Amino acid sequence: MLTVCMYGKGAIPGGGQTLSEYRAQYSVWSIMASPMLHGADLRTVQKEHPDCHKLIINADIIKVNQDPAALPARMVYQHPPFPEATTGEIVQQIFARPLSGGRTALILLNRGEASLKMTATWKQLGFASSSEKFAVYDVIAQKPHAVSSVAGKFEATVPSHDVSFVILTPLATSTTNIAV
Repeated sequence: MLTVCMYGKGAIPGGGQTLSEYRAQYSVWSIMASPMLHGADLRTVQKEHPDCHKLIINADIIKVNQDPAALPARMVYQHPPFPEATTGEIVQQIFARPLSGGRTALILLNRGEASLKMTATWKQLGFASSSEKFAVYDVIAQKPHAVSSVAGKFEATVPSHDVSFVILTPLATSTTNIAV
């Protein structure tokens, strides 16, 4: 069950997570196609935490979770790698999931205490050619990413305990509307 937007209510001890930590939890849950059962009181979230409410009703996050291709996600990178690291020592993880229409959902997860520049290469993602170009759609912002297209790799500076969540659409097949 998701604890997104609970902010310390219920049986969860403490004051809850930050908005960026809720964003990270919800995004990873989405790309893994996990059931989205909310623990927060959905009757009060909109009034008490409007930014978090906006997150949980983000249609693009839900569409990734429920993509009709129903293909599994995989972790394509982790630092430090297993078996050298215990779960508490992991700072970076990158997850990718093939979506319908030849698209790929991509999450760069920063589990560390400082912002990190993170990179996912086409080789890590299993793309056939490092020169293949992709349009980039920002799932969290629900609009084309500031970097409109990329080739060979996707890079982003990810704040502490946060994610960069994008969809890569091959330019050869993309349309003017690359939304989820």
